Amino acid sequence: MVTFAKESDIISWMELVKSVSRNFPGLETDDGIAEHQIKMV
Repeated sequence: MVTFAKESDIISWMELVKSVSRNFPGLETDDGIAEHQIKMV
């Protein structure tokens, strides 16, 4: 079953993003990851 994410899921999501970030344009830097996190909240 698919459900909407909760704000408490952000930490796990960002850990996943950091682990694959080098494979995605715009997420290669700490600034890019920080910007992505702002968009997710």
